[in-house]
Parts: sequence; structure tokens; C-alpha cells
Amino acid sequence: MKRRIITASLVAILVSVQLISGCDQGTAAASGTESTKVKDVTLTMWTHDQDYANLFTSEEKIWAKQYPQYHITFQAQVFPASDFWNKELNAMVSNESLPNFLDLEISHFSLFMKPGVLPKYVLNLTPLLGSTQNDLEKLTPYTYQGNVYALESALSPVGYYYQPAIFKKYGIKTPSTTWAQFYQDGLELSKHGIAMAPIAEDGSSAVFQNLFYEAGGSFFNSSGKMTVDSPPAYTTLAYIKQSVDHGVFKMVNSNTFWGPGIYQDYEQGKIAGVIAPDWYASAELESSAPGMAGKWRLQTMPRWPNSPYTTSTWGGTGIAVAKNTPNAQLAWSLLRFVYATQAGQVQRFNKIGYFPNMKSAQADPAVVNQQFSYFGGQKIGLIWDAASRKIPEYWQSPLEAEFQTFLGNALESVYLDKQSVKAAMSQLEEQMKQQQFFGY
Repeated sequence: MKRRIITASLVAILVSVQLISGCDQGTAAASGTESTKVKDVTLTMWTHDQDYANLFTSEEKIWAKQYPQYHITFQAQVFPASDFWNKELNAMVSNESLPNFLDLEISHFSLFMKPGVLPKYVLNLTPLLGSTQNDLEKLTPYTYQGNVYALESALSPVGYYYQPAIFKKYGIKTPSTTWAQFYQDGLELSKHGIAMAPIAEDGSSAVFQNLFYEAGGSFFNSSGKMTVDSPPAYTTLAYIKQSVDHGVFKMVNSNTFWGPGIYQDYEQGKIAGVIAPDWYASAELESSAPGMAGKWRLQTMPRWPNSPYTTSTWGGTGIAVAKNTPNAQLAWSLLRFVYATQAGQVQRFNKIGYFPNMKSAQADPAVVNQQFSYFGGQKIGLIWDAASRKIPEYWQSPLEAEFQTFLGNALESVYLDKQSVKAAMSQLEEQMKQQQFFGY
């Protein structure tokens, strides 16, 4: 789900849940009656994220109690992200054995939008969701030809994580409610060698995407047509470029942005915060900077004037069911239990901190009232609930993966003054036209 680097080696999780039928086996044998035979069932998952493996491992134990006729074994394999989604795609088209659950990270979902792949190998969830579909947000990134093929692991709203002690030291009030105020606060901090947030120069579109979508932009429309060359793009890029030039944003390379270097800057007070989504809290801050517990807070994103949006969206992972695997319907039952029920989404937030994408779960007291010690007891679910009142849609294209590469190159050329915004956008459009030659 995440735009982060996972380097963990292959991990296998084996969890057996022994389910006992209602009758007492010893009594049945003594009376000469034949006990009910329990069927052995194995459900399997491939994922790039240990959090998902842990979540399904835990929730499967509870879910399985409704199926006393089965002895269920759940197996999850966690792979490094580097070539994981090509592995899944290759297994499909080579007719290799697939697991019951497939991890379809949002920026790689386009790989599976190539003609014939999804309908043939992945379970269509649209008829199975029924009216529940109306309660679920963020289905569009996993929709192909009008059908939903995966359920999202988090709403992925974006906020501003910051260190309040830095702002207090220099007499700056928080939160920054507008991007204009954010810039002015950044100018004040820059006098002391402190940046408001990092931005990656080489191939990462994350900060641009966050501001661009909140400003009303979109990479693609509902038909898959590229729409990035638009007024919000020019406004956003001008703001980012000005912020970089004046020290409001600190330019770093991607290895620093996703590596130890960024945490050194946080700990040394060189960077006051970061513009990031819900999953950044547990997946990055808490896991990589445990010594900074209590030093961070969260606020909603600063707002653009005249924009209807209260946040942006960044990242996500859809969990799908492989269509022709043994026990596919049982796998769907588990996926629905964990991802398409209010209780399941609340548990997901409580266990791994990913904000619900089910509207009925977003304001659940167990979500909005939970205090997080890492954030000084702040109720971050309450912040995410406020942020998520109006979140932009994220439409996909079969050329998403290619687009992200070209966009990263275009942004780098703008940030480093190699091209004007207009020239970079024109080149991006031409590159995408050449890709469309292949018929996607």
C-alpha cells in the first residue's frame, strides 16, 4: 500500500485454528455414534507488508469460529516489495498456483489492468458486496470496466505530522490552516536552518500529488485520460518550487526520504514535520523513530483557497481474492469480515492504525476516541475523521506505472531548474502518447 521500501526477507506465518464441533467427541465414541468429520482447509496470502499478514492472522482466529465444520490453517508469505507485483502477474499468466489472497498495491494495480487479466484471475467483488458498496470509500482505484476487484486497506487521507516543541521554541502558532500560512511559518523556521517538511527530488511525486489532489487536480479522469496538465498542477508546482528555493521544503533524494537520513533530520530538529498519510504513523514514524514517542502531533492539511477538499490521498493497498483457487468463497468471507464490516475496520485501525475507508466506521467511538501515546495522547482518529470529510477520488489508468516514472522525471527537471513547468508537462504528455501506441 505504501510508497516505502520493504527489505524484509521472505517470512512464512503458519497459524492453525482448531475448531471443535458442538458434540463431545468422547461421548460420541462411547455411545457408538459417529462424530461429525471436520474438513481441513488452508487459506493462503501473498503480501509485501507484514502488517497485513499480522492483521489477517489475528482476525482469522475470530472469523473462523463461525465455521465449526472446518479445521482452518492460514498461511501468509511476506515478500520484499522490489519485484513482488510482477511476481504475482507472472504467476497468473503462467498458470502457476496462486494464493487465495493477492496484495494489489495501488501504484501497481495498473499492471493487472492489462486486457484480460483481472476478469480471468481475480474474483469480481461487485455482486458480492451488495449494498455494502455504498458504505465503502476508495473503491475507484481498484475498479476495472465498472467492477471492483480489491478492497482497500486504508483510506489514506493526508495530514501534516509535526514536532510542536520546534514551533513553540520560535513562537509559531500551530496548526497552519492554509498553505499561505504554512509558507510564512516555513520562512520563519528557515531563518534557523529548519525546514517545514522534506520533499524528494528524484522520482518521487508524493508531495506534489498531495498538494495537487487537494487543490482539485487529478492524474487521470474516470475514463483513464491523463489530466495532470491543468491549472492546479501549475499552481502546485509554483508553490513547491518557491518553497524549495526559500527553505520551506528541504530537498532530499529518495534514499534519504525513505531511509535513516530523514530520521536524523527529524531528531536533530532540522526538519519540523512531514506531509504524509495515515499509514506513515505506524509504518514509518513509530517503527523507525521509536525514541521520538510523545514528540509528534498531527494536524489536518493546510487548505487551498476555493478548493472543496479537506485532504488529499496517498498510497493504499487493495486485497483481492484469486478467482480459481480452492476455497475462494471462504476466502471472500474472511476478506469481507476484516475489510467490509464496521467491526473489522475498527479493529484494523486499532491494530495497525490505518483509518477506515468505511463511512460507518470512521466516526466510531473506538476510532475517534482512541489516544495514541506516540502522539502525546492525541486522538489522531479524530483528526483523520475531520480531514476525511471531503477526499478526492483516485482514478487509475492501465498506464499508471509508466506515468509515475515519466512524472517523476518531469518533477525532478522542474525542481532542479532543468525545464520549465510547461516544457516538462508537454514532454510528459508526449511520452504518454507514445505508450498509448501499445493499445492500453
